[in-house]
Amino acid sequence: MPELPEAEAFRRYLDSSVLYKKIEVVDVLDERILGNVSKERIISDLEGRQIVHTVRHGKYVGAELDSSQVLILHFGMTGKVRFFKRNESAPRFVTMQLNFENGDQLAFTCIRVLCRVFFCESMKEFIEWKNLGPDALDGLTLGLFKDLISRRTGRIKAVLMDQHFLAGIGNIYADEILFQSGIHPMRTADTIFEDEIAQLFNSIGVVLNEAVDAGANWALIPKDYLLNVRGPGGKCPSCGTQLEMVRVVGRSSYYCPKHQF
Repeated sequence: MPELPEAEAFRRYLDSSVLYKKIEVVDVLDERILGNVSKERIISDLEGRQIVHTVRHGKYVGAELDSSQVLILHFGMTGKVRFFKRNESAPRFVTMQLNFENGDQLAFTCIRVLCRVFFCESMKEFIEWKNLGPDALDGLTLGLFKDLISRRTGRIKAVLMDQHFLAGIGNIYADEILFQSGIHPMRTADTIFEDEIAQLFNSIGVVLNEAVDAGANWALIPKDYLLNVRGPGGKCPSCGTQLEMVRVVGRSSYYCPKHQF
């Protein structure tokens, strides 16, 4: 599932390909992706408009229009955006497509129809409506993180993945952050010591920034990262110990039993 680094890569992709191009025609090919908006409204409010700015909060990417309204994309398990020219073939599994006045096109694709499209007056309104926590990279301070975690008692991995706690961290990056912090995924938040909270905060920034800088391309991620070997039969990149797996809120969680406590 796309997490914060993947969403940021999509945001940058949109930023480099569709800004200030007039939307001529909107095609909604699968209405199941529409979250809080009807097909008729999204077409009427998008056609004739331009995307002038892109934003991201957690796993959500917003395309701000010259009307100040914002089209918001959530990528579910398999969602992607694909920009292509008039003379190029359209990708498969298109759920919605923006056709620009100059002939360029932008497709929102989703193999499993779990991606969603929302339409709001502002990103702030959307964040409040969804009750999202602060973005895991943008504006998060150690003081705020300590305050947030002091209110939690659940499994630390479940806490990290809770989008109402912090927006942007999912299953895979939660495992990486805990691995880099030396913290067992089954620990409860109320047993995390102050120095561990500081280490956890630092690891969130380091891991997510590393992935963002790599364009969410795992081939460019440091070789000592867990995600390079994460899975059945994987061995700890630090000590070679066989990784173990537990389930936290139904999700597979891999860790090194030798140095995660």
